[in-house]
Amino acid sequence: PLHRPSGVASDGRRLLVVSGDKVVVVDPDSKSATDLIVSDLAAPIGLAVDTEANVYVSDWADQMCVKKFSPDGRLVQTFGKIGGRPWMGPYDPSGMILPRGISVDPQGRLWVAEDYASPRRMSCWNPDGSLAFEKYGTTWYSGDGCYIFPDQPERAFFNGAFVDLDW
Repeated sequence: PLHRPSGVASDGRRLLVVSGDKVVVVDPDSKSATDLIVSDLAAPIGLAVDTEANVYVSDWADQMCVKKFSPDGRLVQTFGKIGGRPWMGPYDPSGMILPRGISVDPQGRLWVAEDYASPRRMSCWNPDGSLAFEKYGTTWYSGDGCYIFPDQPERAFFNGAFVDLDW
């Protein structure tokens, strides 16, 4: 039994699962769980693993960042400002709000999808922890309300946002 399981990932050898406020390794044969990461987490949600078996954990509550742990569970790096960016006020790209879906690409860059609607944000972080770039989407995700400009077919107005189209 796992306490409030959420994130799941594998490094090819181990099955890792967020269980409550820690990360455990689950043995599918014996159905047992062994603690891997038991400290430095406030409210873990998502998991990812890189090619070196380092474990990335998206952490909520008062953290709002992604933490990188060594294969043996030691905290080695943090991506994004601890505490995240403000819910209201000036926008701070160095912080995250509700980082949920995370993945590490073959170049070692961390990709983060935030579970927040204004703006919807996907960010990419360099291996050194610096922000590489960020992408935004409209707060509306539905199929109605699109206008493509006849004189600028690469430009559209969709549910309250201007978008550039790549045909």
